[in-house]
Amino acid sequence: MPLSEETPKTPWQARSVYLRVFVPLLLVILAVSAVRYHYMVESEVTAAHERAQAEATRIGSALLTALKRLPPDQPEQAQRVLEDSTVYFASSLFTVQWQVQGRTGVSAQKPPGTPDAPAWFTKWANVQPPTLELSETLTDGTVAHLKIALQSHVLVDQIWDNLQVQSGISLFNVVFVLTLLAWLVHQHVGLVRRLLHAHRQLQRGHLTARMQERGSPSERAVAHSVNAAALQLQTQVQGQKDRLQRQAQQLELAQLLIEAAPLPVTVRRSDGVCLDVREEWQRLFQSPLPMAAAEAQPAALPQPPLALPAQPLPTLDALPTPPKPPAAPIPGTIATLVTASDRQRTQQALSQAQQAHAAAPHLPGGDAIITTDLHGTIETINETAQFLTGYKVHQAMGRPLEEVFRLADALHPQRNTDATDAAEAATLADSPPRTHPILIHRSGERYAIEYTASTIRKSNGVAVGCVLVFHDVSESRHFRHQVSWQSHHDALTGLHNRAALAESLTHALFTAQQQGTLLAVCMIDLDHFQRLNQQHGSATGDRALREVALRLRAFAGPHDAVARMAGDEFVLLLGQQPHLQAIEARTAQLLEQLGQPCAIDALQLRITASMGVAVYPQLQACPSTLLRQADQAMCQAKQAGRQQVRFFDAQSDAALQTPHTQQTRIAQALRTGEMRLHYQPQVNLANGQIVAVEALLRWQHPERGLQGPEQILPLIDDADLAAELGEWVLTEALAQLRLWHAQGLDWTVGVNVATQHLLRSNFAARLQDLLALFAPLPAHLLQLEVQESAGLHEPQALQALMQHCHQTLGVRWAIDDFGIGKATLAWVAQVPADTLKIDRSIAGAVLHSTEDAAVVSTAVAMAQALGHTLVAEGAESPEHCTRLRELGCQVVQGYAIAHPMPGGEVADWARSYRRSVASTLVLP
Repeated sequence: MPLSEETPKTPWQARSVYLRVFVPLLLVILAVSAVRYHYMVESEVTAAHERAQAEATRIGSALLTALKRLPPDQPEQAQRVLEDSTVYFASSLFTVQWQVQGRTGVSAQKPPGTPDAPAWFTKWANVQPPTLELSETLTDGTVAHLKIALQSHVLVDQIWDNLQVQSGISLFNVVFVLTLLAWLVHQHVGLVRRLLHAHRQLQRGHLTARMQERGSPSERAVAHSVNAAALQLQTQVQGQKDRLQRQAQQLELAQLLIEAAPLPVTVRRSDGVCLDVREEWQRLFQSPLPMAAAEAQPAALPQPPLALPAQPLPTLDALPTPPKPPAAPIPGTIATLVTASDRQRTQQALSQAQQAHAAAPHLPGGDAIITTDLHGTIETINETAQFLTGYKVHQAMGRPLEEVFRLADALHPQRNTDATDAAEAATLADSPPRTHPILIHRSGERYAIEYTASTIRKSNGVAVGCVLVFHDVSESRHFRHQVSWQSHHDALTGLHNRAALAESLTHALFTAQQQGTLLAVCMIDLDHFQRLNQQHGSATGDRALREVALRLRAFAGPHDAVARMAGDEFVLLLGQQPHLQAIEARTAQLLEQLGQPCAIDALQLRITASMGVAVYPQLQACPSTLLRQADQAMCQAKQAGRQQVRFFDAQSDAALQTPHTQQTRIAQALRTGEMRLHYQPQVNLANGQIVAVEALLRWQHPERGLQGPEQILPLIDDADLAAELGEWVLTEALAQLRLWHAQGLDWTVGVNVATQHLLRSNFAARLQDLLALFAPLPAHLLQLEVQESAGLHEPQALQALMQHCHQTLGVRWAIDDFGIGKATLAWVAQVPADTLKIDRSIAGAVLHSTEDAAVVSTAVAMAQALGHTLVAEGAESPEHCTRLRELGCQVVQGYAIAHPMPGGEVADWARSYRRSVASTLVLP
């Protein structure tokens, strides 16, 4: 194609690429944005009305509760309540009216506010002031009506703020996309210019022209491809020139050969006119051949005496080759005659070459390939087959197949020495694939393989050889074996897991039934293992578990089974036991062996265990019931002093609850909604202000009533359950905090976090997800309380976590139960906590204990030195508040201030406290 047809013709095409790309795109963006913001405004207006109705309902419910308690004949009190409401709900309330049937109504109104949004937007949004009317029948039978109207400008400002945020995000996205697109178009235009320049150079005959391989990876790839194509074109042109030169030389050489060769040769033009013949041709046909005369008439070649075919005879030079365009018309042909024996040898060579080339494209490139003849002798072998068998090409060629391809679990067919066995060998080669036989390497190494064998046939169906294709499957078989092992074994100890234990227990029960023997299900729990983990670290605990697993495996007999349930719990099945005395002897022997000291690095640890046993068929039960009974017996052994064996007693089954069942009940209560959060305020004694509230866990038990954290937390020993409960508490506290923040009550909410929950690897990530879920709630209103004793467990890791959450997420920290823990003061001073909470046992004893009063005074001095806030828990009476204030503690928490209450009652309590209690109970 000419260059002028590929290059741009008009200035619009050549210089306005950016306009042609960006103008339609900008029009589409404007159209989509107009539609999007139109519907967004409608959606925001609807959402604002819904929020306003909810706010009006909340305000109306609170006012109605307060107004219906007032005497109907004292409207001045109702007037005062309404006026207070316009101050308390100043951000949203506009007017409020209270009308009792048959009496004079009262009302209060706040001056209408001015919206921050532009006037055109206020007119466009057209948000009407939300109103609400409530009716209530009073105790004397009269009907009262409460009418509430909210400020419309608050809704308009909310909608305007949301649209501004969305507009900023959209503008950033559009600018970013357009900038990126402009950069891509610029790169594309530059690449096209370079391509056109290279194309012009090649068209002008500069075959050495190349593109510079620079720019982005895609540009370099395009330049590399163009350069490769140019190099190929240059090679082809040079090769064509070389071929033309060789043809000229060959024509000259052919002329010399024709003159010197004693063969029947004739030369003729392309139109069939004979130009020359050799003497041998004339002697063979015994007649002269007409030569080209002046008129140059075509002359046919005479037929030989024998009946030879009319078409040209195939020769080795006539093998098919890729068609190539001739450089010039063929000037003529040179014909020669060959014998029948020469033709037969040529056809055999051609058949063999076609057979080898036809089989190669259908063989997979990554597989090992060996081809043989009908006698099983190797003809070809590829690199993969050389690697798997250990034989190189020169070593394998000509060898029998069974010497190179040796299988450990199969026999090869015997070599066929007779031609009559060729069909049988071909039939054996078409056998179906065998899976996972073992191939023996020359060095003796073994590989699991899959292989198939196929017959090589001619076009007429005659078998001429065999092709063997195989590949190594050792790695995949090992992977399947590993997955199967992991599904039935514990990864830490190598013992069976719960799934394998269920199978073993079912089989052991069946064997006990058939043979009439006893089966003992032994539940083993290590004593004080959690303390070992805390003192020496989890790595030492893991090694101790592996040591216990080794002792259990060595103790188990051929009819026994060992499994690890979870944590430090193991199960041992003692099968085919003749009587109960034998079980007692074996369990006592096992406890003695487990109690032997074990050496872990430089430590000498003595690990004891408690064991519970359930015996079948003395206890007719299913596998799960036997495990539960053994678990209960093990708990009895722990309660009796540990390092003991207890057999299950059916009479105590109903009276005993194991920690496992208790934790299961707590998990069920969490998922069925029986858990609650109550909140206890913290008050500054100097000014009566509420500075924070603490979230306290409660369990609304259907039978035992409301239970506190002291009846819940000691039962939780599972880290997963502790984390699940901790995340639920955080979620509920953040939801309540968002409600208070929406009401203008910016209280700090303190949440206790268990050490097990804090030290989980994903604690910070999960906390970040929860804060994002309740955005845009200020993160500094959430205060996480960690016990002082937590500083004893991995203090560096805990300090790094607290620092990360404080600096990255913005949450605050408090040290709980300060004064009774054993953490160092240096650790307390280094962690990013801004609040110290004195334990209730110390603050509650300041009235009669000079030592505890001295501890409070010391804590006050330390908090002042560190710049922390000091909170005293356990202020149960006004006397406690007075004494704590004398000691310098300003912020208190306890029953003297308020009992823990549901979140919905805190706001009402705060209003009443500010009006009455703060001035009489706490303030001087």
